[in-house]
Amino acid sequence: MELENQEIQAKETIVVEEKSTQETQPEIKKDEVKEEVKTLTQKQIDDIIEKRLARQKESFQKEQESLIAKKEQELSEKLKTYETDTKTLAEQIKLKDSELTRLRYGIKEDKYDEVLALKDFRMKKDPSQSEEDALKSVLLERPEYIEKTIKQIGIEIKQDAQEIPIYSDEILRMYPFLKMSNK
Repeated sequence: MELENQEIQAKETIVVEEKSTQETQPEIKKDEVKEEVKTLTQKQIDDIIEKRLARQKESFQKEQESLIAKKEQELSEKLKTYETDTKTLAEQIKLKDSELTRLRYGIKEDKYDEVLALKDFRMKKDPSQSEEDALKSVLLERPEYIEKTIKQIGIEIKQDAQEIPIYSDEILRMYPFLKMSNK
């Protein structure tokens, strides 16, 4: 029984508490709530839309301008890289062409700058002369600037061999059949 009494008392306290919270909150009637409804004219709506579109357009333009500036900077950097690469490659090509010319004509490496200076002098003196002709004339005047190539050395050896007989006259008298192979 005591348990039932405690339950009844607990229910009464809950009901009392509910009543007290209901009393503290004022009842709001639907009639008393007035919703403020703002009605807009077509002109006002058009103005709002225009302002919103103007803001969107401005933000889009700023975005596009920043993208354009970024792309311009990237392209500018690429262009600078290509220009420096092109200059470097042009210098390398010039050096290789110069080395090829030196090797083609057999010019001594330590004399090559001097030969080029003489060639340039000849071309200034006679502008109608080609670079190749000027270079050849310098080398004809100064054969000491030319290295001996294997072919030239071989020709010299062959010429020397023709001048010096293989067999002496004494051997040729002893063996006359060698005379034919000597020539």
